[in-house]
Amino acid sequence: MKFNLLVFLLCFFTSPGYCNTQAICDSIQILISERTFSDSVLCRQGVYYNSNPVSIMLNNMAYCEYKGREISVHVNQNNDSLYIYDATNDIDTRLKLPFKVSIPITGLYFHNYDSIFVFIDRTYVAKMRDYGKEMDDFIMMDSSANVKGRYFLDDIPHIYNGQLDPMIFYSRLSFSGSMIIGNILYIPFGIYQPDLEDNSLMNLHLKLLCAYNLESKEIKMMNVEFQMQDIGKQYNKDVLTNSFDYYIFDNNTMYISFLYSSYIYKLDLKNDELELVAQFDQFHFNNIANDTLENGAYRAWFYAPKYSYVNNLFIREIKIDGYKNFKAFSISQVLDENMNLVGYSFEDAFWSSFNIDSRGEIVTYKKDDHYLSYRVTGFTNEEMSVEEIENQFLVKKNIQQTKSISIDKTKIDINDRMILYLNDLDLSQPIKLVLISSDVLCGHCIEYLMNELKNNKEEFIEQNIKYVFHGTDVMSMVNIINKYHIESKFYYLDTENKNAIYFTGEEMNGYPLVIYQKNKIDVVKTDFSKLTKDFEKFKKKKIRK
Repeated sequence: MKFNLLVFLLCFFTSPGYCNTQAICDSIQILISERTFSDSVLCRQGVYYNSNPVSIMLNNMAYCEYKGREISVHVNQNNDSLYIYDATNDIDTRLKLPFKVSIPITGLYFHNYDSIFVFIDRTYVAKMRDYGKEMDDFIMMDSSANVKGRYFLDDIPHIYNGQLDPMIFYSRLSFSGSMIIGNILYIPFGIYQPDLEDNSLMNLHLKLLCAYNLESKEIKMMNVEFQMQDIGKQYNKDVLTNSFDYYIFDNNTMYISFLYSSYIYKLDLKNDELELVAQFDQFHFNNIANDTLENGAYRAWFYAPKYSYVNNLFIREIKIDGYKNFKAFSISQVLDENMNLVGYSFEDAFWSSFNIDSRGEIVTYKKDDHYLSYRVTGFTNEEMSVEEIENQFLVKKNIQQTKSISIDKTKIDINDRMILYLNDLDLSQPIKLVLISSDVLCGHCIEYLMNELKNNKEEFIEQNIKYVFHGTDVMSMVNIINKYHIESKFYYLDTENKNAIYFTGEEMNGYPLVIYQKNKIDVVKTDFSKLTKDFEKFKKKKIRK
């Protein structure tokens, strides 16, 4: 059975919606696609993820298309094992990590069952060496938990050795795709300092891609660095301006995309030459460089294009967040073999944007039916305005406020506003609270807090400690609660986001710790770097019932 759906957007130079290279497209062509059922692989991956104690940290998971199979690798929540799941054949492999203590893992890469790479946080590596303990930057294991190689990154220019500026760090933003050609592992880095807007970058020429020979352990820094025309530009503070994504096309060619830019570059691996091959100045959702931008402006992330060898097309993922009053959404940019624009597919409430499966076919996933996979089989076209696209594809945020309250946050102390907020939630004192925003989630922090609850339930009951989930992304709150099986007595769900009435977003960053008793309030503002220490002090403060 075939289904028709509007899934592509197309900007034709010959169409009535023509856009020149200097203008933003406001009228674009949408292709209507046909699709047929393919498989339920992604559904099985989702079931596996939700039913096993694996980390929610993005850098603690990886996906790979291996011999026509969909493989995922996860660090477990105890940070001592790897779970390898073959979703195509429903096979689960588990192996212990070769560390005596819990090690902060900053990346995974599955090449095959004999070559599984685990990258360790560089700041931890440097700290251990300060204590006189030898520590690898990354290791290679097989599926029997044998360590087959230990590797160091000390010779990488400007890698962390105690300094912060200039400093680069391991940074892989894409969870799938190959990182190896022959014996060469291509390791991507991001810049910690200086920022893109800092003109000193022009003289530093920080190279961000390392070709690491796994046999000789020699390194070569490739010619991938921020482009001169981008240095000095200032974007919205939430735009990711320190990293890039890459895709290995063949033994001689790699495609590069800096996360903040719609431009696509080709890296000639043989001659180490970087060339601009596609630019999309007319794209409606480009990040805008402007030092007067308000914090509420949207932000876009542009990933490297990946190739469908079945359809002979490139598919490039673009993520948009903060656009007007809509939820975050994904767009797939479709390009031909010569990097010419074919069109765009938007996700909507029911269907994902385009992806490429392990067979190299273009597919889309039925979100409201367990992410079943459907193969895209054909197209016709229709023209739409951006307003029509918003109405047909984008999903509005579900923000409800039962009370019409206006508070001047600059004139009322945060403690007094906190009392008003807790009374609005009808939370009785004495009580101890941790406020968790769904809009600014730190995976390490969430895992720490959830493990604290899991291991100290009696203390939580005795001290009446609860987690208050708030923010605009209700589904993220529900997913965390379900993922960690949190009992209702340990949390409160602010589904109406009343928190926004009383506090600014900045005030809620960093998981505020609140003690409320005898009509008095004590608020401790913490952040990810101090949460563990501050939470221990928070638990020790007794309340009187």
